[in-house]
Amino acid sequence: MKRILAILALLPGFLHAQDDPQAILRSRLEPSGPVLVGQPVRLHVDVLVTTWLTRAPEYPELELDGALVLLPDERPRNLTERIEGQNWYGLSRSYLIYPQEPREYQTPAGEVIVRMGQVQAPVKLSLEPSNFRARIPPEARGLGYFVATRQLTLEQDLAPELVELKVGASIRRTISMSAEQTFAMFLPPVAFDPVAGLSVYPDPPRLENRTEDRVGFVGGLRQDSAVYVIQQPGTFHLPEIQLFWWDLDAGRMREARLPEVEFEATPNPDYVPEIPLPPEPETEDILPAKRPWWHQLRSLGLPLVLALLLAVVLVLMLPKWWRSWSARLAERRRLYKASEAAAFERLRQAVREGDAANIMRQLYQWLDRVEAAPGIPTLRALGRFSGDENLERELSILQSFLFAEPRGVRWEGSRQALLQGLNRLRRMVGADSGPVRNQAKRLPLLNPPVNRPPRRDRFGVL
Repeated sequence: MKRILAILALLPGFLHAQDDPQAILRSRLEPSGPVLVGQPVRLHVDVLVTTWLTRAPEYPELELDGALVLLPDERPRNLTERIEGQNWYGLSRSYLIYPQEPREYQTPAGEVIVRMGQVQAPVKLSLEPSNFRARIPPEARGLGYFVATRQLTLEQDLAPELVELKVGASIRRTISMSAEQTFAMFLPPVAFDPVAGLSVYPDPPRLENRTEDRVGFVGGLRQDSAVYVIQQPGTFHLPEIQLFWWDLDAGRMREARLPEVEFEATPNPDYVPEIPLPPEPETEDILPAKRPWWHQLRSLGLPLVLALLLAVVLVLMLPKWWRSWSARLAERRRLYKASEAAAFERLRQAVREGDAANIMRQLYQWLDRVEAAPGIPTLRALGRFSGDENLERELSILQSFLFAEPRGVRWEGSRQALLQGLNRLRRMVGADSGPVRNQAKRLPLLNPPVNRPPRRDRFGVL
């Protein structure tokens, strides 16, 4: 009895939500004030509805000149709020923005597609632009690089141990640099300066971005290494490594330093350099007198004649080769335009442009090039053939729009859902099993099946 009374108490609010479903979008920057170059800025996007979300919202891809914008693969945060006496439910996701230049920035506008309960069509919410400014503190100017983070660690590793070294031995010096909430690509490289008596061979850097479960991105790691080969005996000093970075928590510049490395090498009688140095001449070289240019041409002899003959052949044959190459290229283009891959690309472009008549035209032109696709009388029948409920719904909306009376009603289909459904249909009929260059070579059937009349006779739109 108590359970029934509780359900009856919640029923008025549920019915009110059914009468007037609503959706809102909120965005904010964190931090909201000026930031430093390289400091991550979070653009929080909150989606709230009065009913429930039937699937996760679709967020746009944002591009910003002079900055790196990422939508991390983090778990969205659930939201439950009460606004003006009504309960709202939703999700919150965040873009990460890394400014690379000291100037003003404005995030681009976009649309977030929301699908919620009690509303059949998707709802499009506008993401408004936001402004922020990035700067470089005066203490960091002139460094040639700038790293802003909450924690930076600098470590080095030497292998093997610096004991009992002889000429010809090699030493690997590895510098590891890790920073919290900073991508590895933003960490500066380490320069291995030359040392007299040692040959230096730097290795390519190793970059790694570290993530943790339920946390996401935590920081970046950069490793620079070089191999030193001892060429002569003596005492050597590998220079110290010095790096300045900006502490976001303390608001000041800090220094990370690795001390210089000292070691000694003794002679090695058995060591033979891989490429021995040429012996020094006992007497001074006497430069030969400069000969006239015609003597230099005469000394070329046969190579000069062969080079002239090759040049003549190239000049004579080049037009013929050019015509042959142009003809091959034109034929390849013609075959590609007649292929299934080109027809499907035209269909995708028509969906992106949103022209319903062109979508239908390109759809049936593509079906004519798919051997596995049977004759389909209507768009709804094509949707049922695919077995994809989303594609069947979008094709039904498209056909209703094209043949509705009166004409001029706005097409309310989802371009993204239609594209996804067509991609799945293409995989189902096996039209995308091979590369494009192979599909371009396949010609249409010379004798199509009798029970499959041309599309123009039935639809009148091709």
